[in-house]
Amino acid sequence: SKIENNKIEYQFLHDILTESGDLLVEAVVKYFKWLGFENVTNKDKILENGVYEEDISIDLGEKGLLIVEVKGLFGTSKDHECAQISKIRYRKCEERGRFDVYALYIVNNERNVEPLKRTLPPFNQNQINDAKNDKRGMLYTWQMFNLYFNIEEGFITKEEVRERLLKTGLIDFSPSF
Repeated sequence: SKIENNKIEYQFLHDILTESGDLLVEAVVKYFKWLGFENVTNKDKILENGVYEEDISIDLGEKGLLIVEVKGLFGTSKDHECAQISKIRYRKCEERGRFDVYALYIVNNERNVEPLKRTLPPFNQNQINDAKNDKRGMLYTWQMFNLYFNIEEGFITKEEVRERLLKTGLIDFSPSF
């Protein structure tokens, strides 16, 4: 019974390494809620103006809005996949009349390959530079999986992680001492 409950409670960690589509988005939503974000919305369930926008939206209150695009791929991301969140960011800024919208792209790359044999990071230097220039962050699910245990072990706090998710380029979660 305890083993089964444990499996159910932590299924989202398995899903962020193996899934794509709705199951991956739901796992990332659960992860963000575990991180302490309060206003996390699975936007895949909401059609706005006849268009699906970002996968996840997080209302940051006074800090603004974090929008997230999540992909589960059998390979690594193409440039247009990494950049897709940018056009949504600009649209959201225009709608809000403010430039307090943060964009984040998360990929479960090479999901058919065991995590230690995946291309890490799954982004090339041009994609990372483009993300910096475009003011958007990039993250991969193997980072998130390991980050979970680093938080549990006290190497980094959930608060630090929430702040770093608003950075640009390839997000770095190295502990700061």
